[in-house]
Amino acid sequence: MKAVIQTVAFQLTCVLIFGYVYWIYIDEFVPATISNQKEEKKGDLIDCFYTSITIQSGVGYNGLDPITNRAKLILMLQQVIMICANALIFYLFSVHLLSIHHKK
Repeated sequence: MKAVIQTVAFQLTCVLIFGYVYWIYIDEFVPATISNQKEEKKGDLIDCFYTSITIQSGVGYNGLDPITNRAKLILMLQQVIMICANALIFYLFSVHLLSIHHKK
């Protein structure tokens, strides 16, 4: 159970950190709903955390579209962290299942 709590805490920490980072660099993003329009609108705080949680969960919907290379790199960094975390979780789960199977 401790591993589950640590995993959830890690995922939520990533969501909070990246949501905050997106807010810091908000001028390098536009809301996804207007990215194809000429209207200039700055994203809201909710857009930052929406983007962060959808990326971290693997859903992939973007509340914000990156308009600079730095913004793209920040999004990609979160995606790589999410992929690595999921691979580690899958590996640990598999090892745990194998250890249970061998004990029987």
